[in-house]
Amino acid sequence: MGEPKELDFLKFQKDKLDALLAGKAPAQLSAVISADRNGGGGSGGVSGGGGEGSSRSGGEGNSSVGVVGGAVNADVNCCGDAAISGCNDVDTGGCGDAAITDSLVDECFAKFNTLISQMGEIRTFMLSLCHGNLDATVPGRRNYLAAPLKELHTQLSSLTWSMEQLAKGHVVSRLYYQGALFESFNSLIDKVASVSNQLETPQNKDNSWEWSVNSWRYHQILSALNNLHIMVLEVAQDGKIVYANRPAREYFGGIEYLARAPKGISSMPTILEDYLAQVSFEGEIGGFPKFREIFDETNNCWYKITSDRVHFSDSHAGYLHMIDNISEWKKHESSLKQTATTDPLTGVYNRGFGLQALEEALYEAKEGTPCCAAFIDMDDLKIINDAHGHTSGDYAIRTVAETLVSSVRDNKDVVCRFGGDEFIVIFKNCTESSAQRAIVRMRNKLSEINEINRMGYDIEFSYGIIQIDGARDNDLQSVIEEMDQIMYKNKAAKKQAVKISKEMEMSRRESITP
Repeated sequence: MGEPKELDFLKFQKDKLDALLAGKAPAQLSAVISADRNGGGGSGGVSGGGGEGSSRSGGEGNSSVGVVGGAVNADVNCCGDAAISGCNDVDTGGCGDAAITDSLVDECFAKFNTLISQMGEIRTFMLSLCHGNLDATVPGRRNYLAAPLKELHTQLSSLTWSMEQLAKGHVVSRLYYQGALFESFNSLIDKVASVSNQLETPQNKDNSWEWSVNSWRYHQILSALNNLHIMVLEVAQDGKIVYANRPAREYFGGIEYLARAPKGISSMPTILEDYLAQVSFEGEIGGFPKFREIFDETNNCWYKITSDRVHFSDSHAGYLHMIDNISEWKKHESSLKQTATTDPLTGVYNRGFGLQALEEALYEAKEGTPCCAAFIDMDDLKIINDAHGHTSGDYAIRTVAETLVSSVRDNKDVVCRFGGDEFIVIFKNCTESSAQRAIVRMRNKLSEINEINRMGYDIEFSYGIIQIDGARDNDLQSVIEEMDQIMYKNKAAKKQAVKISKEMEMSRRESITP
């Protein structure tokens, strides 16, 4: 046996209430629900007015809820038989014993009560607006039914503030809201500006024009700011946004005040809003103008902000912020920086960056932080190129670069390609013995690669390493030349050792030949 019709109908009306409380516009609530909950005790009526016929209402000792002519009364009472009527006169008194669950009935009436409470907020707010009171308490943020009224309140507040500024003789920009009211206001602004233009007179002896702050020329400047891609904000010391150009209005929406983010929360308001509020509330700390680049992780954007202190005509101080979204520029900057400092073949730093890093290491050594530098030169790269091709030569160069990088400390030591087959490794805050151990690791790794790949040639290098400290004259060129000389001595000794080894091997073979 299926669920009672009353339960299906109550669930259906509950869904409508959910949609209505969410600010949507479902079909009109209509029908009659009758539920015998306590076996008697009168009946309560909820009447929505309108429609044909009339609703059942009213027993003794029970409250009635009516929304008639804009008045809101009491809460829904669930004692006895409940009659909820909308459009039609339907009598369901015979369904008092229907199996409607108490929890669903309670939830439905709770939503009715919430709706009634929100409509009460709306009515109070509407009455305040009708009496011209813009300081009235605005309905809560979960009162979605009040959204159009709150938008109207924002528009009226903007219009009121602009009229007050105009009455003080200040320049006021056109308001970008729709409707006859704002069209009339903008027409008034245009006429005031036209009169202001006609009243301007030459001020200087050479008859050149000197425009006052109340002139239409100044108004034209404000209008031109709307065509900029940067955001322009004028903020009072209490955080009130006095002026915002079009890009700023698009970003900040309808907010009237900048607010600091609570500690530990950076997503509401945004990091950008939080910084601007900080300047407004703590502006006296530090000098002006202030320049700052910030990354707002809430929208993954970089902003360049210029903030300056200004004074309004009423002698109050405020702040002018010019905000430029430099995210694309930052991307290009990062790409250019990487291109400018990276060797395209190996991915390690290039010669220019390496020399700069070496100079910094020399300076740190003079300040008391010792370091080591090694000059690396590949062995027999020309033979590899000639015998196996330049593709094999490039592979050998990349292999050496990867081996060097994997053998040093991340984010501390520096590996750069100095020339075709030459590299420089800078070991920061390191002794020569520690650097020597790192070189041994590099050569061992290459030996393993040679053993595994067996490409018909071996990838090897020779090196020269020196300790750099404050006790020596740390000239950049002399340091490079000293490393190079040590490297060539080691390379010559290595070749001599290989030559002697080969001669000894040949003598051994000849001695055992019959």
